[in-house]
Amino acid sequence: MTKNDRPLNIINNYSGVKAKTFFYSNGTVTEKKEISKRLREEVLTRYGSIKALAGEIGKSQQYLNIYLSGINAPGPKVRELLRRAGLDVPYIMTGRREQEGGAEQKEVQRIRALMKEKGIRNANELRQRLDREESLARMLGPDVYSTFLQAAVLREKRVKYESRRRRGRERKS
Repeated sequence: MTKNDRPLNIINNYSGVKAKTFFYSNGTVTEKKEISKRLREEVLTRYGSIKALAGEIGKSQQYLNIYLSGINAPGPKVRELLRRAGLDVPYIMTGRREQEGGAEQKEVQRIRALMKEKGIRNANELRQRLDREESLARMLGPDVYSTFLQAAVLREKRVKYESRRRRGRERKS
C-alpha cells in the first residue's frame, strides 16, 4: 500500500458486519473474497492441497478455512506464516505480483520444480529425505553412495520407460 491508500469501512449486506475494503491508488478494490481466491490459488499452486500447507505451517485445515472462505483476511501473524511457507503474500493481499527475476527467485523455482518431479510435497518431506540421504552417504562412504545414486537414477529411468511402453501397447490394443 502507498500513502494515498485509504481503508474504508463498509457494511456487508449479508451479515451486517463491518468489513474493511481497501481502495488502492491504482483504483482497484481488494475485498476478502478476492484475497481468499488468490490465497486458494497460491496454496494449490505451491502445495497442491490445503492439508499440505496446514502441515507445513503447523496449523489445522479449519484454521486456514477461515481465510480461504473469505470470512477473514489474513492478519500480520498469518501473513508471516504464509510468507515463511513460500507463498507470495503481496500478491495474495493486493493482486499484484512483485517483479520476478533475479538468481534467487529462479533458484527457488528450480527447487520447487525438482520437488514436484520427485513427489516431495513440502519442506518437511524435503528435510527428511535429505537427512536420510546424508546418513546413508556417511554410512556407505562416498564411492559406494555415488554408485548407489547412479543405480537409483537408472532404475527410475527404466521404470519410466517401461510405463511409457505399457501405455503405448495399451493404446494400440
